[in-house]
Amino acid sequence: MNINPAIRQQAMFLLLISLSCFVACKKDKKNEPEEVEVKGPVVSTFAGSVNHGFKDGTGETAKFLSPTAISIDLFGNVYVADYANHAVRKVTPEGVVSTLAGGRSGNTELASSAFTGPSGIAVDWYGNVFVGDSENNNIKQISPAGKIKLIAGSTKGDVDGPLGSNRLSSPSALAIDDASGSIYITQFTSYVKRLKDGEIKTLAGGLRIDDGQSPFRFPLGIAINAQKELIIADYGKHQILKINANDEVSVVAGSGMAGHADGLASEASFNLPQGLAIDKTGNIYVADRGNHKIRMISTAGLVSTIAGTDQYGAVDGPAHSASFFEPSGIAIDVDGNLLITDRGNHQIRKITFPR
Repeated sequence: MNINPAIRQQAMFLLLISLSCFVACKKDKKNEPEEVEVKGPVVSTFAGSVNHGFKDGTGETAKFLSPTAISIDLFGNVYVADYANHAVRKVTPEGVVSTLAGGRSGNTELASSAFTGPSGIAVDWYGNVFVGDSENNNIKQISPAGKIKLIAGSTKGDVDGPLGSNRLSSPSALAIDDASGSIYITQFTSYVKRLKDGEIKTLAGGLRIDDGQSPFRFPLGIAINAQKELIIADYGKHQILKINANDEVSVVAGSGMAGHADGLASEASFNLPQGLAIDKTGNIYVADRGNHKIRMISTAGLVSTIAGTDQYGAVDGPAHSASFFEPSGIAIDVDGNLLITDRGNHQIRKITFPR
């Protein structure tokens, strides 16, 4: 069959172009970086900026100043004790930050000047937010309608009893047992107390901390496990402790020496542990502030590092290479992810676990 030379030439030209395209595309594909699937937990910034301040907004446009404690309600709203802004902040599941109360140092029941250095926070089933107002030495409640009232403490001291006569000294962390209506309180002065029906009762601690008699030395974190035992992060002893139903204190994890070793609970070490959270299976998560890490104590009694490196920073990404700067508070959302007050970075960080 005779083919017109012009047509043959045009066909050859088109074939050469096709081959060139094919080779070029393959070459480009080789040079493209391969997408790496991250199989472990991932750290992201949920809200706030390292450029600290006091500003509402969405995500990283909002600003905090030394956020210290964190709690989550049934709807996924996050509540933050914004320590140096003397405020309680609310963050929606979409990352929208607003000021619930405070913003100016004070000790009133007015929303604008209710707190001075709030360091503990907890929210109950009904949406009431309870605040450990550390520098005012009292506990205040914010109702779902935004009304603030004093529920414990007056002048500084360590006196049990009903409202009006009871006294607190630097309440540092709170945990709520919704079933009983009890609020558990740690104090920087080595006490662990319970507030129920307006009455304060000391459960443990309170002996002199300088002569080794007290079971605590600066307890700054508290959580309640499924057995209704209190788990305590002792900032000064570098340990995680437990108070059982008989108010007996024992060590859960930590050698008592500052360090960052993983391993068996009795041999592992922490450095200024502060915030605590417990998941549905009983694993305990620790904001290991001095190590700039998030640690986990498994139900089998093994301590491991979930996120963070030996260097502080504000790097997002795979948990093993992400960094924090003095993480101080921790909470678990309905999906099992961790929300962390990254105090030194003035941010709320999130650790998402693979599903």
